[in-house]
Formats: sequence, C-alpha cells, structure tokens
Amino acid sequence: GRMWDAMGDGERGVRTAAASCVAAAFATLPMEGGAALLTTLIKLTDSSNPNLRDGAADALRKICEDAAEQLDSDPSRPLDRLVPALTRCFAAPDPHVRVNALCALNALLFLMPPVLAENMDDFLKVLFSLANDSAPEVRRRVCAIVVTVLELRPAALDNFLREVVEYFLAATRDDAEDVALEAAEFWPVL
Repeated sequence: GRMWDAMGDGERGVRTAAASCVAAAFATLPMEGGAALLTTLIKLTDSSNPNLRDGAADALRKICEDAAEQLDSDPSRPLDRLVPALTRCFAAPDPHVRVNALCALNALLFLMPPVLAENMDDFLKVLFSLANDSAPEVRRRVCAIVVTVLELRPAALDNFLREVVEYFLAATRDDAEDVALEAAEFWPVL
C-alpha cells in the first residue's frame, strides 16, 4: 500500500527513500517472498506512471548492487526475467530510469549470470543504442559497462572492437567532463 504509493511519489527524494526501503526488505525476505517482490518491481518498470517506473528501477538497482549473488544463486533464476526488464528500461524517456538500469546491469556483470553470458552480443547491441544518449550520466554509465565487459570478458567485444574504439575516442572528448573521465578508463584496460 503505502510503500508503493511512495515508490510513485512526485518527489524523487521520496521515491529514492522508498526504493531503499524496498531493497532493504528484499534482503530480509525468504526466497519466495523476494521472488514475488521482484516480479512486482519488474511489472512496475513497464508502468505508464513515470514516477512509479523510476522508483521501481531505483529499487531494482539497489537490489542488484546489494544482493547480486543472492539473485544469481536463486534456483528459480530471477535474473532470466530481471535482465530483459532492465534492458527494456534503456528505452525509458526518463534518463534516471536508464541510469538505474545501467547501474543494476553493471553490478550483475561481475557475476556474469548465464542470461548475460549467453546473450552478450544482443546485450551489447542494446547497450550501444545508448552510446550517444542526450543525458551525460547515461553516456558515462555506458562507458563504465563497456570497461567492465572489457575487464571481465574481453572476447565479448571482438565483434564490436572497431566501433568501441571509435566510440571511446569520441567519448574521451565529450563535452561532459564526467563522461570524458569515465571514457579515459577504457585505454589502460584495452
């Protein structure tokens, strides 16, 4: 009731606090309760209410950052549903939703769950659709994910290496200083 109302509140600070509460609750729930909560949050990422979509994406980000191993070890394989939902968030009009989805996926990459490993080319294609996003924070997060993939699974970028190098050449000259600094992380890893 009230928590879901707060997740869709018009004030981002209220949504952020509610997302933190939901993520903390997730950590204390038994597996089946956690699965039900994830299912609800995944549905909310497709909500027509942009505030609810933002709150849900924020909660999913926090859950992925705090409980990635728990999600990955769950025998019901919730990441098989969660990863596609997060990649669908890349098309959200609100850049905060896109950033939260990118951060959540970056946290999951360190575990390389089967749903990502088996669909890496498709994931990278969708990711690269955000490479020239209008929001600097989205572009910065794209840089961070590509660097993570390069560190963990360099062969995954083989089919995209030319485009990746060209992108990072341009990104290191991005007008947004944070993007340029994040892009600079690519070169030592390459």
